[in-house]
Amino acid sequence: EVNSQTGRRQVLTLDIGGGLPVNYWGDDFGAEKVPTFTEYAKHLREHVPELFSGEFKVLTEFGQSMNAKCGFLASRIEWMKGTPERPIAIIHFGADCCPRQAYTP
Repeated sequence: EVNSQTGRRQVLTLDIGGGLPVNYWGDDFGAEKVPTFTEYAKHLREHVPELFSGEFKVLTEFGQSMNAKCGFLASRIEWMKGTPERPIAIIHFGADCCPRQAYTP
């Protein structure tokens, strides 16, 4: 709609962040089943087909649902800080990728 009203491609990218729910112990999330990525994409295709027209670059932010049940994550260490008693590694992953307990075990 913005692109139509301005007469040019003003909006090029859509960020549909917000993530997907995560349940570390199963596939149920309360009364609802946690959707798979395939189910989520199917739902978007059915309800918002404009996202897949090729007109926009679409970004997702799945956060912890991307790796909630994986065995390990590998990241490079960007730099170190802290004290000799408590060194802190600054890694390439963000807070959306690791549960808080991983930061201070």
